[in-house]
Amino acid sequence: IRYTGSRAQEAPFDRGEEHFVATVNDDGTRQLRSFVRVFDSLQVVRDVVTCFDHHWRPTDAFVRLTCAGGHIGSGWYLFEQDRVRFHGWTSSGGHEEINLETPGPARGFNAHSLAGEAALLAVYDRASSQQIQHPDNCFVSSDHPRGASGPSLMAARFGIRFVAQEQLTVAAGSFDALHYQYVDTELVELPPDAPAFDMWVTADGDFTYLKGDLRGEMASQYELTSLDETVLP
Repeated sequence: IRYTGSRAQEAPFDRGEEHFVATVNDDGTRQLRSFVRVFDSLQVVRDVVTCFDHHWRPTDAFVRLTCAGGHIGSGWYLFEQDRVRFHGWTSSGGHEEINLETPGPARGFNAHSLAGEAALLAVYDRASSQQIQHPDNCFVSSDHPRGASGPSLMAARFGIRFVAQEQLTVAAGSFDALHYQYVDTELVELPPDAPAFDMWVTADGDFTYLKGDLRGEMASQYELTSLDETVLP
């Protein structure tokens, strides 16, 4: 995934890149591995592994974060039936353990990867008459706009609007796509009063990231540039 920034009266510039691998097992469980680099003054490098059950609910995750070439934190997450456990270390705070009771299994988790934000859209119920949905019991690893803190554990507050099913062409090819918007959110790179973050994912049930468009002060575009699909024996 290519990250491109844009500012008024300036040429677009490279903001970063993300490489991801999604593994779908025979029983419907999944693993999503993301490697993220952000080309700004923070020089964020993020490694994320998130595992899901067959309902797209997170089961466990790992995050490792470096900024400006230095390791600033790592953390491991376990999502159980009625609680979330976190054990981590940061250069600023040392060791941290959190044992948080939850009203049932966690519905979503993201550690500031675009592939993870796409997977989180699986919580949206398209059969519901409610156009904008605010799923509860979801979590993130950081509340920093670039995810450049922690990792730790905190609740995610966001809304999702389904826009339409569309045909979409990106650098990686042409796809049947689902168009969503993140709104009312502190989940992704959005201040509270920012415009909606438009996101397109594949319509095949895998929620593969295709394209993103973030307007306003933090204007950025995100595009899938290549995709390889392999069926393992």
